Amino acid sequence: MGGGPAGMEASRVAALRGHEVILVEKENRWVIALSFLDKRIRNRGFVSYNKVLQNNFKKLGVKIITKKEADTNFVSTIKPDVIILACGGKFRTPETITSKKKKIITVPELHKKAKIFLRIFGPRFLGWLTRFWLPMGKKVAIVGGSLQGCELAEFLVKRNREVTIIEESGKIGEGVVDFRLALLLDWFSKKGVKIYKNAKVEEINDEGVVINQNNQQILVPADTIIILSPLLPNIELYNSFKRYVKEIYAIGDCKEPSLIVDAIHQAWEIVRHTMTIEDLQRKIVELEQKIKELESRVQILEDINEIKELQRRYVDALICTEWDECAECFSEDAVVDVYLHKPVHGKENIRRWFKEELSKTHAGKEGDFVVHPIVKVEGDKAKGRWLLYMMYMYPRTGQSLFWVQGYYKNEYVREKGKWKISLMTWTERLGLPGGGPPTGLW
Repeated sequence: MGGGPAGMEASRVAALRGHEVILVEKENRWVIALSFLDKRIRNRGFVSYNKVLQNNFKKLGVKIITKKEADTNFVSTIKPDVIILACGGKFRTPETITSKKKKIITVPELHKKAKIFLRIFGPRFLGWLTRFWLPMGKKVAIVGGSLQGCELAEFLVKRNREVTIIEESGKIGEGVVDFRLALLLDWFSKKGVKIYKNAKVEEINDEGVVINQNNQQILVPADTIIILSPLLPNIELYNSFKRYVKEIYAIGDCKEPSLIVDAIHQAWEIVRHTMTIEDLQRKIVELEQKIKELESRVQILEDINEIKELQRRYVDALICTEWDECAECFSEDAVVDVYLHKPVHGKENIRRWFKEELSKTHAGKEGDFVVHPIVKVEGDKAKGRWLLYMMYMYPRTGQSLFWVQGYYKNEYVREKGKWKISLMTWTERLGLPGGGPPTGLW
């Protein structure tokens, strides 16, 4: 609720997060609060902020309701899950200022006039028009020397007005960045801007403003006096709406007077951490899916490691001629199909094959090792490819004769919770000239 900087940023971020967003603005033109700022942004060569927001809102499906002041009836009708109040602060005119003279302009009056002219002319033409005409006199006294007062003074000096700043506290430029304030005060000095600190307004008369500074009365001549009254939090709506929704937040000047950049950041922070019940449920589902995905990935990694360990155990048992250990690496209906041997089916047949046939070959009489495993797991089945190196040695001296390289193309199955080899094939790739090892060595 509120079409100012905080309300717009809250709407944008909420829509990006997938919320259904309704932006309610009591004026007949939304984003009016940024019109002058938008002009300054364009003058610095940047893209129109208002234009960017309007395009984003169209793409994101933000529903905008203007000329509507939100009340309890409106809230009870649309029944929102979350309300974000960005309706701005409220101004309080100092009690010491009681004059009704036309030369006095308060902040609410200034806002009202600005909105009228903005609707008629738009920010760009209005900015140009103010160089030639302003609805105020030549001499202007600004009561209030914080950031708003200093920016207004700068604007009026550039419009050829004689400006005086009156500040009740001892500090000028509250809220202005330090380095910017130093430059601004130096510029004020060069432009003849008079500044009264620790000065309290006692009277406004036909001649100007009577102030009291250090127990001394001073008349500040002025044709127009602009009262920049303090901006206060505006929480009445917050208190009236909070019984209608589970979540309600106040941001921007509505919560605490702040700069535009602070209001925008505050809106972003609030929406980023805001969750409806549906959001929470969706988040839980997403987290559950991620947990399942992580569990699946961890399981696959554990399976791959177990299969690698199985293959290492097999090769180690082969080197040590532990034939029963070799056989235990296979599933009950496994198949062995290796180079220069007939296929063998079934675990017990494979056990006999190790003991009766493979034991008569060079097995266990060379150095074997497997490298470069590529394993792909799919549920309770897997496939793997390995390179096997065998170093043939002369049996009488133990000297190496030559190397042989081949590769396993195996299949695996999870049997009673343990991975077993269900199909083992081994094919020679390099070595063994003539189709087998030299004869007469063993």
